[in-house]
Amino acid sequence: MKIITQIPKKLIAILILLMLSASVILLKGCGSTKDDSTGCRSEQIAPAGSTITVSPTTVSQSGAGGNTLLWTVVILDPVNKLPMNGICFTVSGAFAAPNTVLPLYAFLDKDKVQFNSGGTEKTNNAGYYTFGTLITAGSGTWSESNSIHIRSGTADTAVSLSCAGC
Repeated sequence: MKIITQIPKKLIAILILLMLSASVILLKGCGSTKDDSTGCRSEQIAPAGSTITVSPTTVSQSGAGGNTLLWTVVILDPVNKLPMNGICFTVSGAFAAPNTVLPLYAFLDKDKVQFNSGGTEKTNNAGYYTFGTLITAGSGTWSESNSIHIRSGTADTAVSLSCAGC
């Protein structure tokens, strides 16, 4: 009891404030507004009923590899079927670098910078996003079992990528 009376009241007030602050942060977080696994806010995810279109839907490469193949993603509004800007989506592939031991391809963003499989991208002001897949030279022959998946909210689509003699 004597120890408590020796602690200055200012220090006790600071300790109580710190304990309250810590409990609020533990319960509510640090002000993050990110709502889902993609790291985007809920208003940036495609609403239910949206459609994701990717062009082209299938790409076959033959030859030495080392080529960048371009894909264009458009996420359509469920009501008026127009492209939506600022919508976050994920791009994933089972054999994409660097998430696999023997990558067959790598994803490249619009600036030709590699991003991880499962990485989050966002449609531009016109409502589309173009990314690339760089085929790994020397990766051999592989088929459509190498699907690339694009997801946003409940919307989901897949495209096929294959290579003969890469």
